[in-house]
Amino acid sequence: MTVTNDLTWRRLAEAEGFLTLGMPNKALAIMNARANWSSMPFEANLLAGLAHRELQDFHTAIEHLEKASKSSTLEDFSVLAKLRADDES
Repeated sequence: MTVTNDLTWRRLAEAEGFLTLGMPNKALAIMNARANWSSMPFEANLLAGLAHRELQDFHTAIEHLEKASKSSTLEDFSVLAKLRADDES
């Protein structure tokens, strides 16, 4: 993991950490504490979608995952590949 001083990336990494630990409510609390994730809509919507999926709030999860797919770039697909590999292991 790359160390960064960028608070936005650090908060996103923190939310991802809580999600990885099986704490989707904590991940969403971090995501909701920041009103504007416009600088990284793919990452924010992907994490929010995955957290809502963990909570079995499938309707909200789909909304976030659709937003993530619409804001994605080719670079973002490497993130998806990593997540899929993690899910399969």
